[in-house]
Amino acid sequence: MSFAGKKSSLESPDSDWSAEKQLAFYFHRNGYVRVPDKQRKKKESGSYKMGYETRFVAMSKIEVTTLIRLLKQLDFTPGKTYAKAARWCIPLYGQTALVAIQNLALKHRFPTLERARGQRNRNKAEK
Repeated sequence: MSFAGKKSSLESPDSDWSAEKQLAFYFHRNGYVRVPDKQRKKKESGSYKMGYETRFVAMSKIEVTTLIRLLKQLDFTPGKTYAKAARWCIPLYGQTALVAIQNLALKHRFPTLERARGQRNRNKAEK
């Protein structure tokens, strides 16, 4: 299932929504988290530096601006935006931010979006 070139309710949130709901939408659409590997951290002690990270993926420069505005509006401190595979990642660092975003995502659910994302993941697994 490809969303390229289509304008649908799965691409962008409604601007009438609260900042929380818009941010939850972007997270559900294609955000993800990274957590430290406890066993590796124990084994490599001082050399393993990975911490908790939440990443929002923006499809355009306009979305980058929107995501940064929403994050700041909700008192998050976004990290430095970087390009990744023709998209942009906006990181949030720390376990507190990760838990807050997960709670926000649980509060605002998007079943249609979750089904579409699940289908994309299944298609990748089949390849």
